[in-house]
Amino acid sequence: MGDYLAAIAAFSEALSIGEQLGAILIKITALAKLGEAQRALGERERAEDYFTQARVLAQKYGYESLDAQASLELAKLFIAQGEHSAAQALLQDGLSASERASSKVMQQQYHDTLAVLYKSLGDITHSARHAKVSQQLYAEVSAHGAVHHLLIEFETQRLLKHPALGSQSDHHAAIEFARKAIEQKYSSLSLRYRSDATTGSASDSKPISVFVKTFGEFVVTIGAHTLTKSDWKRKKARDIFKILLINHQKAVTTDELIELLWNGEVERHVEQVIKNSISFIRKAIEPNLDARAPSAFLRNEGKAYILNLGESAFIDFLEFKSLIAQAAKHSDRIALYKKAVALYTGDFLKEDLYADWAIFERESLKDTYLSTLSYLAEHALKQGEKQEAILHGRQIIETDRTHDKGYDILLRVHLQHGDHAEARRIYAQCKEAFEKELGTLPPKHLQTLMSGLE
Repeated sequence: MGDYLAAIAAFSEALSIGEQLGAILIKITALAKLGEAQRALGERERAEDYFTQARVLAQKYGYESLDAQASLELAKLFIAQGEHSAAQALLQDGLSASERASSKVMQQQYHDTLAVLYKSLGDITHSARHAKVSQQLYAEVSAHGAVHHLLIEFETQRLLKHPALGSQSDHHAAIEFARKAIEQKYSSLSLRYRSDATTGSASDSKPISVFVKTFGEFVVTIGAHTLTKSDWKRKKARDIFKILLINHQKAVTTDELIELLWNGEVERHVEQVIKNSISFIRKAIEPNLDARAPSAFLRNEGKAYILNLGESAFIDFLEFKSLIAQAAKHSDRIALYKKAVALYTGDFLKEDLYADWAIFERESLKDTYLSTLSYLAEHALKQGEKQEAILHGRQIIETDRTHDKGYDILLRVHLQHGDHAEARRIYAQCKEAFEKELGTLPPKHLQTLMSGLE
């Protein structure tokens, strides 16, 4: 019992920190773990309440896999209480959610639990059917658990950007709680890199996970190791890795690297500098790789280099692009857009703000982020979701202080709700930003919105 009480204390603190910092994934994870602890202590009603809260929060922010997990835990609770009808309904809904989330891990657990349910009901045929599917899925389970862990890692790492929101110890506590929660759930899973036919099989037997964060702080984690600046040996190696990352799975020639990093001027030994940098990159991302062994991630073809971190790698800006692309042809566009904007925690490769080779990608991603926020804000406004519209409006102007759409959304929200004082305050902020950064007045349509109130 002592272990469960300690867990409740720990995850209650994690929940508090998550709420304070606005870390949604930490909140959902903490609620689910609290439910598990309360269930183990026989506190059925409290467990049901925590699982329900986790489910509601997951549904609100479009995390279908977490919704499926919370629904599964609720169903198990109902099965233990003999409430088979309620459990069956949850399991059917949750199985559908896990299929929409393309989560084989969750699908396997749902079929396994359905097998248990039908067996308790005496329906051996259905029980055997679900047990068979569960076994098949178990054999196919691959990277979901590791990627889920990396998403939690990403969510918690970004909290360190906001020291004003809590103490440093609070941040580290939140990170540790989230990591432990995921490690407990997915400790039996490993992420294996499977090279395609053209890359060979040098790393087929080596369990490995890859996480790359480019929005805001630049972070590369290979397996359990997060690379430091000293791991790269030279800044040029780090820069070349980033250029290859921008062109992920595409060839980048030596001439292109010279053009991007040396403005096309062939200095003495520049090609040797590039070769040395490639060697440093290999050692950084695969420190145990023999000198002459082929890399699982980096290969050269003549005078070109190709970085391929694998289909299972989590690379935030590529995931962002993928979610945006999916949303364009998906019925649940809003949920996908919300997942995408949650990844954007700052400018792309912010530490390379003045590097010419990063500008196009940075501005392209920022434009996509702003247009997505505008879409979400307009949708929230139409649905009467005031706080959601305000949130996205603020996110727009925090990213671009002279983006008129952000001010337009905020002014319309407050004017519609009769909050004229707040509208005046926002418009004053707008005027100051346009005057300071552009030397002009706000656009005419914003002036028209405020006519008669100034």
